[in-house]
Amino acid sequence: FITRWHNAAFKSYGAFHTGVEVYGKEWCFGASQDDESSVGWVEPGLCDQHHFRESLYMGSTKCTPDQVEKIIEDMGKEWTGTSYDMLTRNCHNFSAALCARLGVSQPPPWVNELASTLAEKPSAT
Repeated sequence: FITRWHNAAFKSYGAFHTGVEVYGKEWCFGASQDDESSVGWVEPGLCDQHHFRESLYMGSTKCTPDQVEKIIEDMGKEWTGTSYDMLTRNCHNFSAALCARLGVSQPPPWVNELASTLAEKPSAT
């Protein structure tokens, strides 16, 4: 809620949530206290925990629905709730990894720019 005004005004720098829509499901990743899969799906654009902003076309996958289900199952083993880190292992990192597995384009850099910038360690001078 707090970031919505900023996200509306500044497309290239904000706190966004991402998911990947494929075959009618929007797949996403989030934090939890469980050391189990934290990958889940919602109806596209209808995640009640986030304000929908826009869709970005990444391309069409050549994977079949069964192959996508297997990819999600495999990714769920490594994308557990306790592995979530707001700056270095977040929903954007998951979305980029899923896009790579689906053989489609990567999300544009501005999507994760804020977390990436905050995660950078200052260089020693």
